[in-house]
Amino acid sequence: KLKTGHLLGNRFHITVTDSPLEPTQMLANAQAIVQRLRADGAPNFFGVQRFGDRGHNIERGYALLTGQQRIKDRWLRRFLVSSYQSYLCNCYLARRLEMVGFAHLLLGDV
Repeated sequence: KLKTGHLLGNRFHITVTDSPLEPTQMLANAQAIVQRLRADGAPNFFGVQRFGDRGHNIERGYALLTGQQRIKDRWLRRFLVSSYQSYLCNCYLARRLEMVGFAHLLLGDV
């Protein structure tokens, strides 16, 4: 059974089809993108699957944290709080990107 912390990361392949560019130009563009990602990194947003069907986990997590809802199931409580924390993290990251971009360090960055 997978538990929190078991996964170290994701590996994936990207396939580009129907590009108007020549293969050599596509390769050059891809290599430039990889170099930039290695140098600057990329923002790490949480995926929508974490927020449940139509985002209800966000609402339920907020209701739980503000005392509007009580849940006995300890696992579900932790799950909903985690979902709301992830939502807040995404909001912060989106705002940060709007204000200063991603390449600048801010106080508290690790």
